[in-house]
Amino acid sequence: MEEIIVRFLQYTATPEEKTMLESWLKEGKHNRDEFDSFRKTWDLASRLTRIHAVDVAKARKKIKRNIPELKKSKGLFFYWQKIAAIIILPLMILAGGYFYWLNHLSDDQVIQQTVTSSYGTRSHLNLPDGTGVWLNSGSIIRFPSEFRGNRREVYLEGEAFFNVLDDRLRPFYVNLGEMSVKAVGTAFNIAAYKKDNTFETTLISGELLLVKKNRSRKDVVLFKMEPNQHTIYDKSRKKITLHEDILIPGEDAEEIKPIKSVGAEPIPQKVDIFENKYTSWINGKLVFRNDPMDEVVRRLGRWYNVDIQLHDTILYDFSYTATFIDETLEQVLDLLKLSAPMEYAITERKMKDDHSYTKKLVVIKLIKKKPIINQNLNL
Repeated sequence: MEEIIVRFLQYTATPEEKTMLESWLKEGKHNRDEFDSFRKTWDLASRLTRIHAVDVAKARKKIKRNIPELKKSKGLFFYWQKIAAIIILPLMILAGGYFYWLNHLSDDQVIQQTVTSSYGTRSHLNLPDGTGVWLNSGSIIRFPSEFRGNRREVYLEGEAFFNVLDDRLRPFYVNLGEMSVKAVGTAFNIAAYKKDNTFETTLISGELLLVKKNRSRKDVVLFKMEPNQHTIYDKSRKKITLHEDILIPGEDAEEIKPIKSVGAEPIPQKVDIFENKYTSWINGKLVFRNDPMDEVVRRLGRWYNVDIQLHDTILYDFSYTATFIDETLEQVLDLLKLSAPMEYAITERKMKDDHSYTKKLVVIKLIKKKPIINQNLNL
């Protein structure tokens, strides 16, 4: 997108690129702010280029030709000083202001990059410091092109797994809005979808601090996490619930360790398989462990990019234990039917007025004629 913006400002963008840029700008205020910041930087750089392009000697000759009095006057040096001051002083002020602006950029003015993992997909990236990040379906991460100052901070909406580069002098922050997660060299998972009423954090190795800012902008520690702990922060109640011993490694799994080496090139990452519902998504597994039905359909909806509705309230009482790897949505729904007398109907995607498409809609209903034998499924 940065390359398209550059071509747009150079008036060389193709019609297709202009259309892509317009769509990107319509996605949100953050994109428009980023474009405005980029354009301001471009304008200032263009002005500086014009400053360096000024031919002072040529300008002096032109002025002398057009002002007859200068040819006859004995005080040519005096008049030249005045004219040079008129021409050069504004250019010097402009150049000085430009370099002052560059040297006093705040953190908010650093160019921000945004990576989005669309619904139904998962993504992997390396941050500027080498920290590895895995983004789950429907997640967005925003981070600067370079980390400045004494902290590394990213902004997350959705779910992500972090393997943080160890840097004791610059802690790593994941800003979730209401609170932040602070780490140094740590492997952990965060689920913080905007529509959910909770922030969930799972610590694999290292140490984590759940923090908030006070009025003086200092960190206030809400909770200190240790490995194999899972916390749930209730946004409405402002309460943290702790779950321990959540990891159940597979036979071939090894404990994942935070990155300790530093290099200019992206650091290759490897995430070991854990048979737990909090981090198994990294390896393409969808795991449920005695989860309530509303949690099941929420995660299935994100995983398969569909909307799922429960038609009967009694369905909320069901819980499931299962592991899915390569199953299709229909196969998963058929397996869920084994646990209770229920049926489902799928409505295909439809085109809306703006030519975009709706998601598939799955409606799950209870078959009331059959008795409920077992409300827990183990697959």
